[in-house]
Amino acid sequence: MTIQQRAQIERAYEEYMPLYNRFLEERNPEIRQQLSNQMDEIGRKYGFDGGVGR
Repeated sequence: MTIQQRAQIERAYEEYMPLYNRFLEERNPEIRQQLSNQMDEIGRKYGFDGGVGR
């Protein structure tokens, strides 16, 4: 793994995980959907399936 790949993975993790943690705690289905959409966008941005774990 190159330094650039590692940095990209770290950025994806830093962007994705706060949303995922909020998603897990949120009870409002509308807000959960918004968070889900944001996680999907991050997944597309970094080239991974943002649906992992959901």
